[in-house]
Amino acid sequence: LNFEWPDQPLNFPSFSVSHISTTPIERFMGDRADGTNKATYRVGQFEVSCWVSSDRNPAWHQQLNIMRDMVFKLFEQTPYVSLYDVSVPTALVPLSAIARIESLSDEIMDDDANPALKRARILVRYNYMERY
Repeated sequence: LNFEWPDQPLNFPSFSVSHISTTPIERFMGDRADGTNKATYRVGQFEVSCWVSSDRNPAWHQQLNIMRDMVFKLFEQTPYVSLYDVSVPTALVPLSAIARIESLSDEIMDDDANPALKRARILVRYNYMERY
């Protein structure tokens, strides 16, 4: 599992995870989530890519399909992601917050410049409530 691609090289087979963005959605008048708390509803996306090498791997297509199915099964069984405070790089601190998975979609990928490199890309849309 690689969280630092493309800065960190991939090993095959491999999964990479990249955060794309979040967007605030105006959902509450005056950003009031309840009587006293303010909150912003946010939606975002991240990408999970499955990577295999077809070099000396006649079963690369099956391997890529199995990895893709693993990602879909994971988010069907656990439709949320736990959030962590990453401000201290040496120790992730769990927060009492989650991001709820809204949807998953396969993205068609063009062939890579390296013909032996095969990739399945899944976009994961999520939402959470940011309270302040």
